[in-house]
Amino acid sequence: MIAGWGAVSPAGWGAAPLLHAVGPGGVVPPPEPCLREGQSRPALLRRVPAPDGVPDLWREPRLRRASAIGRFAAHAALEALDQSGRAESVRRGDWRLGILFTTVNGCVDFSRRFFAEVLRDPAHASPILFPETVFNAPSSHLGAILGSTSANHTLLGDSSQFVAALETAARLLLRREVDGCLVCGAEEGDWLTAEGARWFDDSTPCAEGAGALYLERSAAGASPPRVVLDRLADVQTFSARGAREDALAAVREDLEVMLPEGPGRLLCDGRTGHASRDAAESTVWADWQGARISVRQVLGNGFAAATAWQSVIAASFLADPERSVSEALVSASGENGAAAGARLIRFP
Repeated sequence: MIAGWGAVSPAGWGAAPLLHAVGPGGVVPPPEPCLREGQSRPALLRRVPAPDGVPDLWREPRLRRASAIGRFAAHAALEALDQSGRAESVRRGDWRLGILFTTVNGCVDFSRRFFAEVLRDPAHASPILFPETVFNAPSSHLGAILGSTSANHTLLGDSSQFVAALETAARLLLRREVDGCLVCGAEEGDWLTAEGARWFDDSTPCAEGAGALYLERSAAGASPPRVVLDRLADVQTFSARGAREDALAAVREDLEVMLPEGPGRLLCDGRTGHASRDAAESTVWADWQGARISVRQVLGNGFAAATAWQSVIAASFLADPERSVSEALVSASGENGAAAGARLIRFP
């Protein structure tokens, strides 16, 4: 089951601002121009706003010099773990916590800064920057902060990789290699990412942030309603020459196996608002009759973080007794490699 979730997004720090942004009357800050020296046309980037004051979490030695993506991931993951009530058990060493971190672009800010210094003067390139250039820096920080010595993996891929990480988490739990597992997807903004993304989608701003789900086999004493990861569609690969629509169609068919008809169904899809990018997903889900949320259209394309936001929104809607959502589907259409999906249900 999914025992906790957390988020950091351009809407703010926490899952609550994310939910408010995608709801009626939600307001998000406009994207800001992101301009590289020598370029005349800026790319667009929607950043995470500065927090009110310095969060206590940032006083952790590991996070004092951490990159933005490391802080985003830590905040979202700790929110998810605190919601579950397991944080202190993990820190005491009484609870074996697995950590799975997913990203598409990784630590681009510190990487760009470090290699710029190398090109300018290799002898004076700052060694302080280098540890934050590696892909697994955020998951390493998170493991150190929590004192977790169990499985800790970084999974790289396109935006569908977050759902693939949920499958890995389920396997770790079923094999009883861990007692609980955090799955986090995060990205940070930089002109390097924003400018590259513009070659494929020149209208959707990039976005930064993180989202996390905390999973357990079961949660003793959990108050209803409980949120259960009910089904994971088989990952469907596709190539640059096509077959994206076929891959997404196979994912939908897999997710809707034994899914009852009727009200209370929510689809959290990956559409960005860019007609060409969305064509396959729009076609496959054209006859969907339930509620629908497209978080990328609201906040921008956050890549791995955006798929995590989709999952956080799905879990939050299911857990809210005032909402009439009983099943939620997450459609994860990757940029260039795979399509995946997850089905979450309210139980009982």
